Amino acid sequence: EFWPECWGEGGVEGEDERYLMLGNVTRGFDAPVVMDCKIGGRTFLESECKNTKPRRDLYEKMVKLGDDIPTREETIAGEVTKLRYMLAREQLSATSVLGFRIDGVMGCTTTCGIPLQKVKHEADVRKVFQNVLDDVTKGRPESRKKLITQILQRMKDFTATLQISPFFASHEMIGASLLFVLDSDHASFWLIDLAKCTRLPPGVTTCHNVPWELGNHEDGFLTGLENLNVIWSSLGDI
Repeated sequence: EFWPECWGEGGVEGEDERYLMLGNVTRGFDAPVVMDCKIGGRTFLESECKNTKPRRDLYEKMVKLGDDIPTREETIAGEVTKLRYMLAREQLSATSVLGFRIDGVMGCTTTCGIPLQKVKHEADVRKVFQNVLDDVTKGRPESRKKLITQILQRMKDFTATLQISPFFASHEMIGASLLFVLDSDHASFWLIDLAKCTRLPPGVTTCHNVPWELGNHEDGFLTGLENLNVIWSSLGDI
């Protein structure tokens, strides 16, 4: 109910890379807007940051994110660890603040006037959502209310399903997205991008809504859902 149909694996002739073939979630929608929201308080696996050796290439990548990000000590050394780089990258987006970020929007004439990768705070996220709604509803209040109601009900059902899901209870939900699809009459979303969702180590359990520390495997997935719900709810009052 909450993820697209899967039609098996596919690939491009002559290339080794394989991918999953998913059903068309825009079927039945008329000129829809599609929005990808990456859920969770981090988008990297714990296994990706076990190497503590500082690297110059990661320092150079950090500088490209922003000249003011490296500390004075890091600038002198000219190196940072992979964990430091990945945390710095997450701090630039709403991932570190809200437990989710907007990765992309297609079919909408305007978002919020700033690059999506720099949309960090609740007010900016709300503006993107508001512009998406205005775009698909052409400003009609009754249509706007209908779409928000549909999204909030699906969010409620989705959260309830997660609470009883053996998969959710046993996995670290890293890199997963909710793909929202909206037109003037319908709004829904699907769970996608599960490639980094890995089974928890034996004996480890997570709450999905507490801060991450290296070793606890928390992903902040429920925190992101809660903040998504709050923002969508607030748009119903405008």
